[in-house]
Order: sequence, then structure tokens, then C-alpha cells
Amino acid sequence: MKGIKITEVKIADISFAFNNAELINLLKERGGHIVRQKYDKMREVEAKISQLKTDKFDDLTKPVDAFITFEEEDGSIIGQNFENKKDKSKADFLGTDLILSESTEPTNIIWENRHWTAADLTKRTI
Repeated sequence: MKGIKITEVKIADISFAFNNAELINLLKERGGHIVRQKYDKMREVEAKISQLKTDKFDDLTKPVDAFITFEEEDGSIIGQNFENKKDKSKADFLGTDLILSESTEPTNIIWENRHWTAADLTKRTI
């Protein structure tokens, strides 16, 4: 970044990701019961959803990742250099270490796949 003078960085868009796989799976299960007209089962799952929201509301609504799209490439360059030079003990967001890295375009991400473990991916590959 020698010789580059950037006075401001403009962000075009931010897409947040949440740790809500458990909620999504329950919603899918509830939808399946609705499709099959099993309303007693649907109400059981609905109770689980309500309990999950009561027990883990803060965890479900706290962003765990943010996909930032910069208006210009300079913003991305600054972000990547920030990651290389930052003092990890001082950089945090919502109580968690702040880590910046280049990612794919957010519209190309299959959000359900973010919750797969390495073991899950290995099983699917086999």
C-alpha cells in the first residue's frame, strides 16, 4: 500500500450471516408437517421453535459473519491489509475476534452449507 492515499472507504452492501441452523431445520420440519397435513406434529415442532427462541434468542440474532461489498477495490485492499497488520487483542466485534478475509460474492453462497462440519462434507463426498 505504499504511495496509496485513500481518504475514505465506501461500503456498498453488508449481508449478515447468523448461527441459526437449528431454527432453520425446525422450520423445514414444520413445513413438511404442514404439507402432509399433520397438524398435531406441526404444533409439536412449533412448541420446539418457541422454546428455542426463548432459550437462545440472543444467539440466534447475533451476527456471526458479515459479508461486506465495497464500492471500490481500494476498500477491499484496505480490509485485506488490516487483517495482516492488526493487533488481534484489540480488534473485536460484538465480543469476538474480528477477522477480515476475502470471500466469494454473497449471492453465490449456499447459506445452508455454512453449518456443515468437515465430517459432514466428507460423508457427502463419499
